[in-house]
Amino acid sequence: MANYFTHISFKLAVTREEAEQFVSVIASAASIEDGNGPLLTPEIEKAFNTDSQSAEQNFCEIMDDLIFGIECIFNETSSTLTIFDSDGAPNLSALGQCLQCLYPEKLPLGFVYADTCDKARADGFGGGYFVITGDTISQQTLAQMLSNDLTALAETSGVS
Repeated sequence: MANYFTHISFKLAVTREEAEQFVSVIASAASIEDGNGPLLTPEIEKAFNTDSQSAEQNFCEIMDDLIFGIECIFNETSSTLTIFDSDGAPNLSALGQCLQCLYPEKLPLGFVYADTCDKARADGFGGGYFVITGDTISQQTLAQMLSNDLTALAETSGVS
């Protein structure tokens, strides 16, 4: 049996207060994982509140698989938040949605991820990226990019 992993690590320029908001998201996600429900600060409630759902409902919907798998470290000197996976299985969709809710003034932004495997498997290696705007979150995988490029080359060269 093979073990599959996804890894991320990227930096985001933030203030100390913005970094603390992301730390609060991680703590709320951990509280859900522990079965206690989210512990939303007023700032997080404001960021996750929508016209159709309460902040708690929206947050719980985003964290639908109950595992966030994300950690962060704030560097006071450079005012950057390094966001990274904690266990090789981060919830990338939830991360994108959290960044979209928390930091609308920083959009668009994006991050890359790597997929690995502890055994030689054709589908075990790759990765991709996420692009986050105010309206959308899009994901592209390396496999999709390769397929698109090969298709485009075949069309221009007449080879199939």
